Amino acid sequence: MCRLLRLTKPENKLGFTLIEMTIVVLIIGILAMIALPAYMNVRENSRARVCRSHLRHLQDAKERWALDNRKIASDEATLDDLIPNYLKETPLCPSSGTYDLKTVGEDVTCSISGHTMY
Repeated sequence: MCRLLRLTKPENKLGFTLIEMTIVVLIIGILAMIALPAYMNVRENSRARVCRSHLRHLQDAKERWALDNRKIASDEATLDDLIPNYLKETPLCPSSGTYDLKTVGEDVTCSISGHTMY
């Protein structure tokens, strides 16, 4: 007798279908859209914290300089007065802002809004 050939698909399939791959890519894209804004927010918060730390160091150094040199509240300090005796190096704002030392009686400020000492 003649044998009949079966033309059926094998039971074990190897690999993924196009629909399965599309669903996986879609899920990864949605997760990336959720995570990316949160990551950017964390970066800016970190920069603000570093700037706040620099502002406090500058304020402390300015106050120590004023005490050591018997300065009054209306006297102004410069970075040249504070480095190297009160600060090791010039602090730089991580967001490319500039620091204003102001007078002894005032707090040090940063030119970037939201970067405050307190």
